[in-house]
Amino acid sequence: MQCDVLSQSVPESVIQMSSERKSLTRPPKPSPSGRGSKAATTATTATTVKGGNQRENILIASQRLFRRQGYAATGINDIIRQSGAPRGSLYYYFPDGKEQIAAAAIEGAGRMVARTLTDIAAKSTDPMQFVETYAGMLEHWMELSGYRDGCPITTVLLESDPSATLNTESGRVAFANWRAVIAEFLMAYDITETQARVMASFILSTLEGALIQARVDGSGRAIREAAKELSWYLICRCNQPLGDFEE
Repeated sequence: MQCDVLSQSVPESVIQMSSERKSLTRPPKPSPSGRGSKAATTATTATTVKGGNQRENILIASQRLFRRQGYAATGINDIIRQSGAPRGSLYYYFPDGKEQIAAAAIEGAGRMVARTLTDIAAKSTDPMQFVETYAGMLEHWMELSGYRDGCPITTVLLESDPSATLNTESGRVAFANWRAVIAEFLMAYDITETQARVMASFILSTLEGALIQARVDGSGRAIREAAKELSWYLICRCNQPLGDFEE
């Protein structure tokens, strides 16, 4: 769930895959040079943070570092080295240091995921296609990273003390926005606002858990299985026809 990739529109190939109502297939494997290659990772980071303003470069570098090596293991020197920003610039934009950087990174990633969900909702003809499309994208991005990445905000939130108010509040806002997008989409299918909010939370919780399993297993199987079971769940809750899901 790479946050720099999430700003892109939904690939038409993924939309087509889910609209055909077939079980999610495994996306093409990345080339060996892109899987787990430290050199490739460094080159990608350097390319991404080149250009743009220094604040943006700091956030891009921070997001990648947090996703791949964790919040606790990422130091200010790591962020400076990967972003190419001078130390003075980092503290100019983020005078409170790493926690403030993390909060800004969560906010940015949260907005990008919300835009992605909105894009998928606009192109989906029913809740099942919505879940299948999003799950297909998650699996594809996880595989491209060699299963090194995960949710762009979960790693930071899990490693942060809940009393770290900046990170916690940014995370709450991000998850609330994601739930709101999904709930609004579900309400078009005769689901009450209260039910839609609960269902949206369930969908996100299921996929977040699947991302963790996928990263540990080095396989997208958990994501595919979660998407299939969520589709059955949505068929029942939204009174949708079985279609190709009928066995």
